[in-house]
Amino acid sequence: MKQRLIIKPPSLPIHASILPPASKSISNRLLILQSIFPGNIEIQNLSEAQDSLLLRKLLGDISNHHDNNIALVLDCENAGTVCRFLTALLAITKGVYIIDGSPRMKERPIAPLVDALKSIGATIEYIEKQAYLPIKIIGGELTKGNITLDASLSSQFVSALLMILPKLKQGTQLIYQSPVSTPYIYMTLKLMQDMGMKFELDNNSISCNLNLIKPSVFFVETDWSSAAYWYQMVAFSPGSKVYIKGLKADSLQGDSKLMEVFETLGVKSVFDENGLHLQHTGEVQENEVYEMGDFPDIVPSIAVTCAALNITASINGIAHLRQKESDRVKALVKEISKFHCNIKATLNSILITSSQHKFTKPLSFETYNDHRIAMSMAPLALLFEEVEIQDAEVVKKSYPHFWSDLKKAGFSLKG
Repeated sequence: MKQRLIIKPPSLPIHASILPPASKSISNRLLILQSIFPGNIEIQNLSEAQDSLLLRKLLGDISNHHDNNIALVLDCENAGTVCRFLTALLAITKGVYIIDGSPRMKERPIAPLVDALKSIGATIEYIEKQAYLPIKIIGGELTKGNITLDASLSSQFVSALLMILPKLKQGTQLIYQSPVSTPYIYMTLKLMQDMGMKFELDNNSISCNLNLIKPSVFFVETDWSSAAYWYQMVAFSPGSKVYIKGLKADSLQGDSKLMEVFETLGVKSVFDENGLHLQHTGEVQENEVYEMGDFPDIVPSIAVTCAALNITASINGIAHLRQKESDRVKALVKEISKFHCNIKATLNSILITSSQHKFTKPLSFETYNDHRIAMSMAPLALLFEEVEIQDAEVVKKSYPHFWSDLKKAGFSLKG
């Protein structure tokens, strides 16, 4: 039975010190690179997010699979990075593999990555429906030309190919078109550069020169995406102060964009040597336009905050959010409309107009098997006395101890 939580706010402004999980985006890249270049990478502070634990398990299954005549079935559940990173990795790994996933994962795009891999000699076929999981991969050495990729649906396709690029026998140039979420591409590049690899970048073209790989120790930094929900809480609660341990201003993570966005929503960010202080300023700006094509994971928090604070805003560049764990655009509009009357979506935007809040108690939110929908709705308890979150355990995907952190901050949770 799926967990349902009723959340009530603390009686006083929040004063809390929080340590969110380590970045699963960094962790998952390092796990793949560790597999490609064994013996060269030590990972410290690996994320305990469900996606990272799943990837680590599946990589163990792959390393322990020695019968090349029997297909190893790998269930990637609803983890996009796991599915896409493994697709590229297995294309260069001798053996026969089947990549499968949850019903939602079978609806999410994989064809651009498969097409790119097949163009350089990979043997991949669709088992059920063309262009979607499950897929069968017969892995081996890839020796054909350079790679061209449609990156308009996911930056994960680019990162997946980047990480195998040094292992290709011919053609070490990747050309990607119409990219989204580009900070995640630069994250992958920076990690590989730290290992000693050199790249030449020309617009949306990357060439790789594999120099001597140096043994590297990586300490995974705190996850900026997980900080978004704490920014929301401070925005909703004058007098609140939250300290988030482990965040850095010079982060690899593009979602440090939170500092800039939430400055317009009344939250000030102040760093010390160990983390980040969030303080409520009360200075909220109206009629903001947020260009979020590169920052999809923090869109739910921004949309919920704008609607909850009853300000007019346009959140643009988000068409690719329809291909996430849920159709996030559709899910956000439906759930936000439960308390805010004037919200609508276009193909590429969410438009919120100042409007009186109207809702019926209890205010209950569906989560669509999407961790970010669940966590972005929870802070609304600060404004609406209590909220109910359906399928609350979905937060395990990225922030397993989110609900216990809410308790530490003074929230009351009842299942």
